[in-house]
Amino acid sequence: MIPDGDKFVSDFKSGKLAMTCEYGFAALTAYECDYEIGWAPMPTGPSGQKYDCGGALTGFSIPVTSKNPEGAAVFIRMAYELQHEFDSKDQVEKYGQDQVDLMNTLKEHIKFSPIGIEKYWDANWTIHSGLIEGTPVSTFATNADEQIKEGAAITLGQ
Repeated sequence: MIPDGDKFVSDFKSGKLAMTCEYGFAALTAYECDYEIGWAPMPTGPSGQKYDCGGALTGFSIPVTSKNPEGAAVFIRMAYELQHEFDSKDQVEKYGQDQVDLMNTLKEHIKFSPIGIEKYWDANWTIHSGLIEGTPVSTFATNADEQIKEGAAITLGQ
């Protein structure tokens, strides 16, 4: 782990780092270079399965054995709100209100789906492959949305 979390950006821009994978606000700064960059498909995993893709898991949880789940929920909400307030202010200072508004508009249209429902990974692959193949967003988003709805109906027994 590098203490400077953004060091990879300066390494990428200076040519010390040959490849990086970024999205959202990080991509706005990482890909502003004085030289031409190219795009490569995501590598497959050790098994060679085409469904392997990059991602991150973040969030809070409350164990079933928690002695104070209500207190934990209040703490989580407080921590999230403080982090959100800090991030919002920081993003406006770094990128300007117009860019933040654009990113927030995109964020409002992203659908969340719990991993436990049927068709989750199918929808994930529909979005991932749509991005890689250059499929219009409206097409792959609609297809993934239909898969999520179908999966929710299967999971909930409807």
